[in-house]
Amino acid sequence: MNLVKPIIAMAILWLAYSILADVLDGNFFKIVTVPFTVFVFTCSLVPFTDIDRSIGWPQMIHEISNIGRQYNVANSYGLFRRMTGVGGRPEVVIELGTTDGKFQEVDFLYKPTDLDVACPWVAPHQPRLDWQMWFAALGNANHNPWLINFGIRLLQGMGFKAQNDA
Repeated sequence: MNLVKPIIAMAILWLAYSILADVLDGNFFKIVTVPFTVFVFTCSLVPFTDIDRSIGWPQMIHEISNIGRQYNVANSYGLFRRMTGVGGRPEVVIELGTTDGKFQEVDFLYKPTDLDVACPWVAPHQPRLDWQMWFAALGNANHNPWLINFGIRLLQGMGFKAQNDA
């Protein structure tokens, strides 16, 4: 069930109620903050609805959001949303060859390979290898020398010798 539209409707109703209560209260300071509050709220609509692309905002909302983006007033939720994007996250896949010449993906304990199964453990535990593999997918091998060493150790564990060990 998509809750984005009902959440936005509730937020708009709450904002309207709050503004009306402030105006009727006659508190000058609260009345002065109303335009700023509406501006921040409007700036947050576009990034918030990135998760539901079916919501089409009028051009004016996009223009206000772009003004707010220049000053970092609002953005999409969280660090990792900005790092990986809505379209999914890139990831490193490690495959090992089997005796019949086929390759099989190595299934790490905490890597969300099967999305129908919940992770066996969540915060505050952060499995280092799985975490590092996520970040490795965001860069390249030059930024992740540990990944090359990890691959060498996997091969050594399978009985292969590195060239300098021969």
